[in-house]
Amino acid sequence: MCSLKINYCTLYHTYFSGGTSVTDNQKRVKDSEDLSFFTMITKKYHDFAKQKLSGYNFTPNEISTMIYLLENEDIDTAKGISVRYGITQSLICRSVDSLTKKGYLSVAVDPNDRRVNHLTLHIEDETLLDILHGMNSSYMEYIFQGVAPEDVETFRKVLNSVIANIR
Repeated sequence: MCSLKINYCTLYHTYFSGGTSVTDNQKRVKDSEDLSFFTMITKKYHDFAKQKLSGYNFTPNEISTMIYLLENEDIDTAKGISVRYGITQSLICRSVDSLTKKGYLSVAVDPNDRRVNHLTLHIEDETLLDILHGMNSSYMEYIFQGVAPEDVETFRKVLNSVIANIR
């Protein structure tokens, strides 16, 4: 999945611990470490997805595209997915092409606008469907294991506030 590039650790230190007095150089180093945290979360998600789908030959973007289409019935176009995920439409289109060739996806031209292509998943493999449906919740359980439920809820509230600020 796509990661949101926000520096949460700096937010935490600045807003929750009363701030810190660090030099600009120390702050740049800390910011770099904080950003690598989000890269690590994304990489671990891709590794997690590959492990869960080890019997299948999907790229991380194909997996993300299928999960997105399963979980979001309101948007069924590459452009819609691109806008929602904040990644290039060409990356989504490559996954769409590959999934279409593999038989997991079909594309239908919108009768009202020939520039728009609607995407429909065709997954008959129940095991694959179950894995895809549970992928995100399984990953969230994995990364939050050992974290108190109230801390997870606080994290989600802060994350939602930050997302609201940048929209």
